[in-house]
Amino acid sequence: RKHGVKLRMPDEAEQLFTSLMETNELPAFNSPASFKAKLRAYQAEGCSWIEFLYKHRFGACLADDMGLGKTVQAIGFIAACFDREFSSSRGTAPVLIVLPPSLVFNWLDEWARFAPSIKVVDCLTRSDWEKSLAGADVVLTTYDRVRIDISLLQEHRFEVVVFDEAHNLKSASAARTKAAARLQRRFTLCLTGTPVENNASEFYSVLSAAVPGIFGSLKQFKQIFREDPDRILGRSRPFILRRTKREILNELPKKEESVLHLEMSPVQKEMYTRTVAEVRAEVADAYQDRPEQQAGIVALAAILRLRQVCVSPALIGKELPEPAPKLAYLADKLVELQAEGNAALVFSQFIGGLDQMEAVARANGIEYLRMDGKTPVADRKGIVHSFQSGEGPPFFFISLKTGGVGLNLTRANYVFHLDPWWNPAVENQASDRAHRIGQKRSVFVQRLIMGHSIEARMMELKERKADLFRQLVETPGAKVASAGLSRADFDYLLND
Repeated sequence: RKHGVKLRMPDEAEQLFTSLMETNELPAFNSPASFKAKLRAYQAEGCSWIEFLYKHRFGACLADDMGLGKTVQAIGFIAACFDREFSSSRGTAPVLIVLPPSLVFNWLDEWARFAPSIKVVDCLTRSDWEKSLAGADVVLTTYDRVRIDISLLQEHRFEVVVFDEAHNLKSASAARTKAAARLQRRFTLCLTGTPVENNASEFYSVLSAAVPGIFGSLKQFKQIFREDPDRILGRSRPFILRRTKREILNELPKKEESVLHLEMSPVQKEMYTRTVAEVRAEVADAYQDRPEQQAGIVALAAILRLRQVCVSPALIGKELPEPAPKLAYLADKLVELQAEGNAALVFSQFIGGLDQMEAVARANGIEYLRMDGKTPVADRKGIVHSFQSGEGPPFFFISLKTGGVGLNLTRANYVFHLDPWWNPAVENQASDRAHRIGQKRSVFVQRLIMGHSIEARMMELKERKADLFRQLVETPGAKVASAGLSRADFDYLLND
């Protein structure tokens, strides 16, 4: 048109382009009467941003820091949709929310609190679909349920699909990611505090779920990212919104983080040294005889044993005559915290680590709750309520994968990480179960690290992944190295 070309478009497309050209700032979010939450200013802005992208037929990735209320922003936006955009009389549920199974009860509670007039049901088995889609406004289901039932689900068209903890879609080749892409919908909202954990390909996968086609193929994305990362970041910037607690919540109490280095007992040190020799030989053979990617998998599995020995040799079937140093330290600490009236979360990625923690707690008369991947979904709501309400014990032992996301555990003002993980973003997510809106006391986070061990080396390598996260999400444009683990990294990890 600028060049004199006469162009006619359908009225709807004309209105869309005109609106985009004429919009200088986001309109204020008008909270519907059915929505009972009082939004903070940044949350209202988030709802307005989501609503703008919905009206203009894009998609959105809300990547706010953990604890800033991504769920309530999603509910506010959806409530506004029911109030102004569509009704539940269309014959099939217009909204599908896909989430990890551990968060189903949390979403049900949030809907009951903030939008009780909207009918929300959970669909966790195949037999529930027909009844759920016909009789509800919003349906909650899990990623694996979508993967299993995608042939049935793709026959329905949803107005809105929400992927909570959308980093579950971080692998573009995974069956659950491919199934999610087949869901028919007008608009996609991805919620995640960690749109990238390990490499830039995860960023591609999550953003492609929110805005299909935004980057082209994965091969094209990788090539462009290597040559001109600012081009990738510029293309994605309108569709990803991230605010950090440091920027937003001046009133939130401080979070104090520390690393405690402990010494191995003589017997543990002997077992560790022997295991290092075994692992070093396995890793060397793997890199000599196998392709690098396969060798890396073998090496990760091999050095897992070293990490388990650092928690307690009991995790690899070798008992100690006394509790391992980490467990003995935590037992003393929890007794002290119990006497002071404090509450704490203890995270471990090892089920065996939680088992050992339980044994030490019982031996010291420490009352606790526990939740891991084997805890039935139906029981998790009661366990979390028991802790958060103050009716139950003050200590909560949780597996990192099960309890690291989506839960509000602000009763706790102490957080302990029994063992380190490669990715700082995952650990931060877990710590922020306590450091979030509703917390009134300072939160103290402590990581227990065995000195002169693979754990200490891991802490030094972890910063690479923090750099990658800052590059893609928080401070676009920063130049960083690859976050992958190389053969040199493995050799470094195994050094004495």
